[in-house]
Order: sequence, then structure tokens, then C-alpha cells
Amino acid sequence: ISGGELFERVVADDFTLTEKDSIIFVRQICEAVAYMHQKNLVHMDLK
Repeated sequence: ISGGELFERVVADDFTLTEKDSIIFVRQICEAVAYMHQKNLVHMDLK
């Protein structure tokens, strides 16, 4: 899925989330957090 805010897609009436898309999202989030940790950056309020 390219472009836009994830929240806007989730609240759209025609939104469907496949298991494959969920895996992609979670993997990207984990990679981003790992990268921040490698750079000694602090993240707050992850949910």
C-alpha cells in the first residue's frame, strides 16, 4: 500500500486488511523501531 495515512485507510468504508498486509505493516514497524534503537533514539507512546 503506497501513500497516505494508515489511519485514513482504516476508517474508510471500503477498507479491507488482509493478513499479508498486516504482516507487512508489523514488519515495517519493527524494522523502524530496531533502526531507532541502533541510532540510540528514544521513541515514546508506541501503541
